[in-house]
Amino acid sequence: MAEARRRQWQERLAVAVVLLIAAVLRLWRLEDNGFGTAYYAAGVRSMLQGVALFFYNAFDPAGFISLDKPPVAFWIQAIFASVLGYSGWTIHLPQALAGVASVGLLYRLVRWPFGMPAGFSAALLLAVNPITVAVDRSNNTDSWLVLFLLLAASLALRGRGLALLLSMVLLGIAFNIKMMAALVCGPALLAAWLLGSPLDWRRRVGWMTASGAALIVVSLSWATVFDLTPKDRRPYAGSSHDNSMLELIVMHNALDRFVRPERSPTAPATPPPRFAAYDNVPVGPLRLAHPTLAPQFAWMLPIAVIGAVLGWRRRRAPIALWGLWAIAYGAVYSAAGGIFHAYYLSTLGPPLAALAGIGGFESWRRGPRYLALGLAAAALCQGAIAASALDWSSWWMAAPVVALLAGGATLWRDKRPPALIGALALLV
Repeated sequence: MAEARRRQWQERLAVAVVLLIAAVLRLWRLEDNGFGTAYYAAGVRSMLQGVALFFYNAFDPAGFISLDKPPVAFWIQAIFASVLGYSGWTIHLPQALAGVASVGLLYRLVRWPFGMPAGFSAALLLAVNPITVAVDRSNNTDSWLVLFLLLAASLALRGRGLALLLSMVLLGIAFNIKMMAALVCGPALLAAWLLGSPLDWRRRVGWMTASGAALIVVSLSWATVFDLTPKDRRPYAGSSHDNSMLELIVMHNALDRFVRPERSPTAPATPPPRFAAYDNVPVGPLRLAHPTLAPQFAWMLPIAVIGAVLGWRRRRAPIALWGLWAIAYGAVYSAAGGIFHAYYLSTLGPPLAALAGIGGFESWRRGPRYLALGLAAAALCQGAIAASALDWSSWWMAAPVVALLAGGATLWRDKRPPALIGALALLV
């Protein structure tokens, strides 16, 4: 009994440390970001001026035009601003808190099937992931998108019929945070539920039908109300051609993300300066390997692949969830030849962190040399990223690579570390 209590307190302490790290990285000098994206900040300010402006996601106090995104994340920002006062800090605070909550939720989702060290590693990797921290310190909506996707995943993994329906309700809410970007995760959620469900196929089909209907109703509820409101009693649907929120869903926030803008005949054909515009990264299967994008997430990739391979035999449902989540978003971002921004990659943070945490622990379970090979692969990946992205501009950039190789060499000599130390080795 005493040993169990000791382990419980150790686990609680470890989780508290991870959450503290996540909170510090997201909240420290948050006010220095000003009002962030002025377009969104102006919309939140306008939404505070009246109930109709709030509901219709108005950009301006006159209610002439709406923001070109759905309202849920901005409703949350407006509520924080109404309680704490409107400022740059109060409209950034919700995203920072959502980011911390995502770290804690990822810990639970990975710990349940794979154990505390894997959950600890996954949570810590997400807590320090560069693009995740940057997005959580902004007033963009991606932090809330990630949190609701993780909430939906926590239900889908339960395998019960009602859990799938509630998961699709949460996915519908995520749709009202960033529209079609949320539905990219849908196949991963469904695959996880199918692999983890004990129901027969007849009951599965019934629950999937009901869940699909719930997803459609929740996803389109606000947009339908918006479009059914007489046009003279609501704002113009921002970034749409026909003043329709449903058109915004299909065009600006979906198809326009894949259609390349036509180049003017008189426009110069020379590429933009390096790092000048993330939108101009060439489209294709190797797009995410480009030096401007790979540093944001690819440093976790080798261990994540190991996690997918080694974890499949133990728990197929969670591996399918994280693997398909990462593959789906990676494929979409690789093909998005229209409107694209680097911060979209924050949706790759949870699945890669989860798989990397699983990979580290599963390697450790099989012996020190398995983890040594994983660390060596991570060192090679880190070296390639540093060489292509930053040209080894400073000597200290070699430190992570050297540390990873040194840790791998130590493990190769068959020195098995404690489980928690093995998990921490991933963060070197």
